[in-house]
Amino acid sequence: MFTIKYRIIDGTVQELKYISLDEFIRIFDGDIEGQIELNFNGKIIGFVNKEVNVAVEWLIWWFTLLNEMIYELNKLNSSKMDIPETDGIYIWLEVEEDLINVRKVKGRSNFSNDEIDDVEQCEWDNIKISKDEFINSIIRASDSLIKEIYNINYRLLEAESIKNLKRIIKQNYNYASF
Repeated sequence: MFTIKYRIIDGTVQELKYISLDEFIRIFDGDIEGQIELNFNGKIIGFVNKEVNVAVEWLIWWFTLLNEMIYELNKLNSSKMDIPETDGIYIWLEVEEDLINVRKVKGRSNFSNDEIDDVEQCEWDNIKISKDEFINSIIRASDSLIKEIYNINYRLLEAESIKNLKRIIKQNYNYASF
């Protein structure tokens, strides 16, 4: 099982409603503060809690990284993502037929997809999730985020960071099974 949840916090929504594109780029660097939670069969990264009105993540950055993983999984059968704001902690995914083996590892600076010898520590290993569920969940959540941004302030969709995310999502529709 794989699930993804995110939340743009209330204060950020209010700030974004009337902001110009230039202000969005200057003040927010073209990204949106919020919360995100990835659940790999009960192994969780991040959190979403409506009672906590604090943003701890940059959502466009996270969704761009996750969508890049989809592309890499389909081209290379493996992908790694440096978990933002950590010291060399990665989510490492490897395709095994219709499943993905998920690892959470700490790697050295020369850590690569091809060399397991560079892994210093493995916090999780052998967590199996459905490849289709992973891909479909990320694409749906990404689409939902784009629609939410549009509803908050459609002008923000012109930011290069969001245009790039939309481009990657569109390319990933080739791998979706819904």
